[in-house]
Amino acid sequence: GSKVDLTKLPAVTTAVKSLTDKGYLVTRPANETALTVAEGGTTAAYTFSGTLSLTSVPKVLNFGTIRYTTKTQRVENPSYVDPLVVRDTRSDKADGWTMTAEVTTPMTNVDNKLLKNALRYVYKGKEQTLSSDAQVVYTATTPTIPESYSVSENWGTTKGSDGVKFQLDSSETVYTGEYTGVITWKIMPGQP
Repeated sequence: GSKVDLTKLPAVTTAVKSLTDKGYLVTRPANETALTVAEGGTTAAYTFSGTLSLTSVPKVLNFGTIRYTTKTQRVENPSYVDPLVVRDTRSDKADGWTMTAEVTTPMTNVDNKLLKNALRYVYKGKEQTLSSDAQVVYTATTPTIPESYSVSENWGTTKGSDGVKFQLDSSETVYTGEYTGVITWKIMPGQP
């Protein structure tokens, strides 16, 4: 029989690309580039596996300018461009997934002055201080959550609403300057 290169067939490449673009992993047939077509036809099998992944994370959470006073200062709604989005294309989603956040680089200014306990996360009305320990910030317990889910879409702008918050307590020693830090988001299958 004759040989055919499946990677050169638009119908095949378009179908494969549409699934890999949605986060599926592909296992290609061993003879994909030189498939022998026998008389009566030949079958080539592509196997697709779903994944659980973060497809978008905020590159910057901007809490704006805060003037230090003797009162606690709080920002409920940081500005950001990129949303926090999870994609779950697994066939078995029964156990859901869990998202954690941890401060991997503490909030510091150019003089290496540290701002402790300023980053908070509220989830279902419960507030926790983000630290170098991974904290659960979201759990998806139902398999009916769509393939692509924006966690940040549910972040609120008022006290007690879900999302990342910034709080500067009046008891903190604060130095002027622009502070930056890094939050690392992780996603894993199952419940904590």
